[in-house]
Amino acid sequence: MRLAFVTHDIKTNTLEALWLENVIDADGEIESFKIVKRRNYSAEQKAEFEADCDGLGEKYTTMAGW
Repeated sequence: MRLAFVTHDIKTNTLEALWLENVIDADGEIESFKIVKRRNYSAEQKAEFEADCDGLGEKYTTMAGW
């Protein structure tokens, strides 16, 4: 599972994160991706967001002004 993107909704000041997982074909090649987790976070959930993002979240919470 890898963090694919984070979106900042300026109006609500929330962050939405999306995680993807590779789908591998019979030859071991990446065939596609599937969504394995999508979550929306508010400023009150800053610690959860940063923990879920495995060290990548701080730059996003700083951007959001949390």
